[in-house]
This record gives sequence, structure tokens and C-alpha cells, in this order.
Amino acid sequence: MVPRPRSGPRRPCGKRAGTRSRQPPRRFSPLKPLPDPTGPYRDHGGQTFEYDGSSAVVWRVSVYAVARSNGRVLMMEPEFAPGRWDLPGGGVHPGETLIEGARRECWEETGRHFTPAAGAVVHFLAEERFYLDPALEPDASPFRHSLLLALEGGADWDADPSWLRPPAETRRVAWLDPRTLRRADVFAHHWTALRLAGLVGD
Repeated sequence: MVPRPRSGPRRPCGKRAGTRSRQPPRRFSPLKPLPDPTGPYRDHGGQTFEYDGSSAVVWRVSVYAVARSNGRVLMMEPEFAPGRWDLPGGGVHPGETLIEGARRECWEETGRHFTPAAGAVVHFLAEERFYLDPALEPDASPFRHSLLLALEGGADWDADPSWLRPPAETRRVAWLDPRTLRRADVFAHHWTALRLAGLVGD
């Protein structure tokens, strides 16, 4: 006798219909603890400072704008490092998103409105110990553990007429051809951002 074929979906063998096979638990990398604060901290100029043994170590997230237009990239020469080119950016304020922080910093330092690229990728640049001059924020700890990130996008070619150059931060602003940039003339982490954006080589 020939068996009759079953109608309808077949039940999987060895388990009840409607149940899912058990999957092994997913493994996640544990969060890194606060780094050992005894290592050297460096300020904007590269000078090193030893941890004082008692101050709090503050986490700081910084974001930089890689703004492109007409084959050029927006750069600024900081007042504290004449002759060096930086990307506009800085610390994200409490309550800000990365995009909001990048827009604000770009405006403050260059007078341009930054527009992140659609589906902008956040580039991780570095994780480092940073020392902030106590004179700038006397009520805060100068010892910072910094995460440096970058966003790609575009910006206005000309500065907004209402913008006033901050003399303590910005010496000059320029749209530069990335092919003319030298690694020695760009802040190391910002060179990494330019490389990740495909604007310069290694």
C-alpha cells in the first residue's frame, strides 16, 4: 500500500511546533573600567603632566567635522599652535548629540554651518589622557580621559557675516586642498580623520 502524502506544513522532528531552537547566549565585550589614572596627561601643546593622585578623572567626548566642498577640506589654524592645521571641533556639551556638538564647534571656530553627510559614519580617532589648563575651567578637574571622534559632511564656503573670530582659539580658517597637506603640519588625530575619510594617505 502506497502511503498518502501529508497535506500542510511538516512539523520539525524532535521539537514542538511553534517553538524556536535554543541559541547560545550572545557574548558582549565587557565595558572597559576607568583607566589607570597614573599615566601621563598631555595638553594641547604636547606638554606632559603627572596625575596628582587625588583629582577626579573626567570623561570627555570630542567630535570633529571633516567638511568638504569643491575638492577641499575646511581647516583652522589654532591660536595655541601656530603653523598647525586642525579640523574644527571640540568637546561635546552635556545634553548635546554628536551632530549638535560638531555643528556648534564648527560654527564657533570657523563661522561655517556644518551639515553631516546622509547616514554619516562616526570615525573613532583615539582614546587618550588629556590635561586641561585649570585657568580655563577652574571649578573642574584638569585630568580628562578623552574619546576623539569625527563626522564627515559639508559646510558653507564663506563664513557667516555675523561670525566673530574667537581670538583665543582661531588664528585663521581656510579651505585647503588635502593633496597639499603634510602629516607634519596636521594634528596627528586629525590626520587620522582625514585618512579615514579618504582624503590623505597613510
